[in-house]
Amino acid sequence: MTEERLVYVCSPNKHAELTREITWQIENCAQDGRKFRVLSAITHTPQDMGPRAIFQRNRDLIAQAPYFLAVLKDYGKDLAAGVGLAFGSGRIMAALDYGADQADIMVYFAFDDDRMLKPYDLTNLIYRWLS
Repeated sequence: MTEERLVYVCSPNKHAELTREITWQIENCAQDGRKFRVLSAITHTPQDMGPRAIFQRNRDLIAQAPYFLAVLKDYGKDLAAGVGLAFGSGRIMAALDYGADQADIMVYFAFDDDRMLKPYDLTNLIYRWLS
């Protein structure tokens, strides 16, 4: 029997293709019958919803997923809000550093040194989270 865990991937909409690649990589890692199912605004939030509905939908998706992965590439306020929601609600968090900037204090320092990862570390992170 397969046990699915939920991870929310927080990434700017302009990086939809990158988010799909990350989703594929996460969902294709499995260990001892455990695997992840990815939730994200790219795949689970219709962009024709109104702004308040989009906020509520993403907030609810973050609340469903015990794991949170931020994609720090050309990010802005929406990603920062997602990081804040995840941090404040005690999610297990990590970030993929595609150009994170320490000047973005509230985003950057939400991730300890061992949770700010280079993209090539994603598979190791997923296996660590699955153990």
